[in-house]
Amino acid sequence: MREIETITWRELTGNKFLRGIDSGMLSESGYVKQSATRKVGDREKTIFNVVYDREYLIRSLGKVICRPLFILGKQKTLELVAEAWDTCYPYSASKSLQPVEVADDNYAKV
Repeated sequence: MREIETITWRELTGNKFLRGIDSGMLSESGYVKQSATRKVGDREKTIFNVVYDREYLIRSLGKVICRPLFILGKQKTLELVAEAWDTCYPYSASKSLQPVEVADDNYAKV
Protein backbone atom coordinates (compact mmCIF):
# COMPACT_ATOMS: atom_id res chain seq x y z
CA MET A 1 0.00 0.00 0.00
CA ARG A 2 1.46 3.34 -1.03
CA GLU A 3 1.92 6.25 1.36
CA ILE A 4 -0.57 9.08 0.92
CA GLU A 5 1.13 12.17 -0.48
CA THR A 6 0.60 15.54 1.20
CA ILE A 7 0.00 18.54 -1.05
CA THR A 8 -1.15 22.12 -0.51
CA TRP A 9 -4.46 23.56 -1.72
CA ARG A 10 -2.46 25.54 -4.34
CA GLU A 11 -1.75 22.28 -6.19
CA LEU A 12 -5.44 21.45 -6.73
CA THR A 13 -7.16 21.84 -10.09
CA GLY A 14 -10.40 23.73 -10.67
CA ASN A 15 -12.07 25.91 -8.04
CA LYS A 16 -9.71 25.73 -5.08
CA PHE A 17 -12.13 27.49 -2.72
CA LEU A 18 -14.79 24.81 -2.26
CA ARG A 19 -13.55 23.43 1.06
CA GLY A 20 -15.01 26.13 3.30
CA ILE A 21 -13.16 27.49 6.29
CA ASP A 22 -12.00 26.11 9.62
CA SER A 23 -10.12 27.67 12.53
CA GLY A 24 -7.51 24.91 12.16
CA MET A 25 -6.28 26.75 9.08
CA LEU A 26 -4.73 29.29 11.43
CA SER A 27 -2.50 26.70 13.07
CA GLU A 28 1.14 26.38 12.10
CA SER A 29 0.54 23.02 10.40
CA GLY A 30 -2.74 24.09 8.76
CA TYR A 31 -5.94 22.09 8.40
CA VAL A 32 -5.36 18.73 6.72
CA LYS A 33 -8.19 17.04 4.83
CA GLN A 34 -7.87 13.73 3.00
CA SER A 35 -9.45 14.05 -0.45
CA ALA A 36 -9.74 12.10 -3.67
CA THR A 37 -8.80 14.80 -6.14
CA ARG A 38 -6.53 15.78 -9.01
CA LYS A 39 -3.53 17.97 -8.59
CA VAL A 40 -2.21 20.21 -11.34
CA GLY A 41 -0.84 18.10 -14.22
CA ASP A 42 -2.63 14.85 -13.28
CA ARG A 43 -5.40 13.27 -15.34
CA GLU A 44 -6.82 10.92 -12.74
CA LYS A 45 -8.00 11.44 -9.19
CA THR A 46 -5.77 10.24 -6.40
CA ILE A 47 -6.13 10.33 -2.64
CA PHE A 48 -4.09 13.15 -1.10
CA ASN A 49 -3.76 14.80 2.28
CA VAL A 50 -4.51 18.40 1.30
CA VAL A 51 -3.22 21.16 3.58
CA TYR A 52 -5.34 24.31 3.87
CA ASP A 53 -3.52 27.18 5.58
CA ARG A 54 -3.98 30.78 6.74
CA GLU A 55 -3.62 32.10 3.19
CA TYR A 56 -6.50 29.84 2.08
CA LEU A 57 -8.66 31.12 4.95
CA ILE A 58 -7.94 34.78 4.12
CA ARG A 59 -8.59 34.28 0.41
CA SER A 60 -11.83 32.41 1.17
CA LEU A 61 -13.06 35.22 3.38
CA GLY A 62 -12.16 37.68 0.65
CA LYS A 63 -14.05 35.70 -1.96
CA VAL A 64 -17.17 35.10 0.16
CA ILE A 65 -17.41 38.37 2.10
CA CYS A 66 -15.15 41.13 0.78
CA ARG A 67 -15.68 40.87 -2.97
CA PRO A 68 -19.50 40.78 -2.93
CA LEU A 69 -19.68 43.63 -0.39
CA PHE A 70 -16.87 45.74 -1.83
CA ILE A 71 -19.28 48.45 -2.95
CA LEU A 72 -20.26 49.05 0.71
CA GLY A 73 -16.68 49.77 1.75
CA LYS A 74 -14.50 48.22 4.42
CA GLN A 75 -16.09 49.96 7.43
CA LYS A 76 -19.69 49.03 6.53
CA THR A 77 -18.61 45.44 5.73
CA LEU A 78 -16.88 45.14 9.11
CA GLU A 79 -20.02 46.52 10.82
CA LEU A 80 -22.11 43.86 9.07
CA VAL A 81 -19.68 41.12 10.12
CA ALA A 82 -19.86 42.40 13.72
CA GLU A 83 -23.68 42.38 13.55
CA ALA A 84 -23.64 38.83 12.15
CA TRP A 85 -21.30 37.79 14.98
CA ASP A 86 -23.62 39.34 17.58
CA THR A 87 -26.60 37.55 16.00
CA CYS A 88 -24.86 34.16 16.10
CA TYR A 89 -23.34 34.69 19.56
CA PRO A 90 -25.63 37.16 21.36
CA TYR A 91 -24.06 36.53 24.76
CA SER A 92 -20.42 36.73 23.70
CA ALA A 93 -20.17 40.38 24.76
CA SER A 94 -21.68 39.62 28.16
CA LYS A 95 -19.57 40.43 31.21
CA SER A 96 -20.36 36.99 32.60
CA LEU A 97 -18.12 35.36 30.00
CA GLN A 98 -14.47 35.15 30.90
CA PRO A 99 -11.72 34.99 28.27
CA VAL A 100 -10.25 31.54 27.84
CA GLU A 101 -6.55 31.14 27.25
CA VAL A 102 -5.79 29.16 24.11
CA ALA A 103 -3.13 26.48 24.50
CA ASP A 104 -1.44 27.33 21.19
CA ASP A 105 -0.57 31.03 20.85
CA ASN A 106 -0.71 30.79 17.04
CA TYR A 107 -4.20 29.30 17.03
CA ALA A 108 -6.15 32.52 17.50
CA LYS A 109 -3.90 34.98 15.66
CA VAL A 110 -5.67 36.59 12.74
